[in-house]
Amino acid sequence: MLGAFGFALYRGVTLPWVRIVMLFGVLHLALSQVRHADLLGLLGPIFLARPLAEQFKIVAADKPDSLTRHGTLLPITMLALFVGVTGLASLRSIAPSVRITPAHAIQSVEFAKVGPVLNDYDFGGYLDFVGIAPFIDGRAELYGEAYMLRHDRALSLQNLPDFLRLLDEYRIRAIGRPRVAEPPTDKN
Repeated sequence: MLGAFGFALYRGVTLPWVRIVMLFGVLHLALSQVRHADLLGLLGPIFLARPLAEQFKIVAADKPDSLTRHGTLLPITMLALFVGVTGLASLRSIAPSVRITPAHAIQSVEFAKVGPVLNDYDFGGYLDFVGIAPFIDGRAELYGEAYMLRHDRALSLQNLPDFLRLLDEYRIRAIGRPRVAEPPTDKN
């Protein structure tokens, strides 16, 4: 992204203000929430295609053919480098590290066989990753305020009768919440 901005500044690329606003809006979404990064990848080229094609057609018409042919070496090299790095990156495993996941706890309890799991908010993404349907995951905007507040009150046991109703209502058979270490006590 920084390379693209640097190239635009170096070449003097200009865009209509509406396209700049749309591009920066999608860029803001992508930088604020990772799940919107695909929007930038999908819509960014659409916003840029026509203005860039028109500007570079004019630039290419002003250059002699020999300069144009020699000027293609850098983009081709960059494209080959990009394809190579992407290929190497795709060979890596996308599974999270065992050090930061409760993989052994999930295997020992076999949550998938137990049934629906009441989980902590931060733990839902991992449960979803390993194929266990979480009660809640990191997409707070999809659940709504009432659902999120009820979940918070349930896990903090602020309203025990509502907590028990929640367990019955959603047929919860297990609770998957990471254990928080107790602070050491002074034995003096």
